[in-house]
Amino acid sequence: MSCSLHDVIALESRGTPAVAIGTAPFVAEAEEQARVLAMPGQRLITVPHPIQPTPVAQVQGYAERALAEAVDRLTSD
Repeated sequence: MSCSLHDVIALESRGTPAVAIGTAPFVAEAEEQARVLAMPGQRLITVPHPIQPTPVAQVQGYAERALAEAVDRLTSD
């Protein structure tokens, strides 16, 4: 999540709203990276961990919920 958060921060600093999506074990690292990059409180969306052994239909459900949450966060303040 920390690499995608770096991209999110780069987009946000250019005025493009963005949100990072990742699994819970990586949230603390992403929050620390956001703090170091002077953008604490950056938008983070978590999905269950681990993803790799999860059935495709279940991952699709995670993705649908994450997408809905991302749209909500990006279109409201």
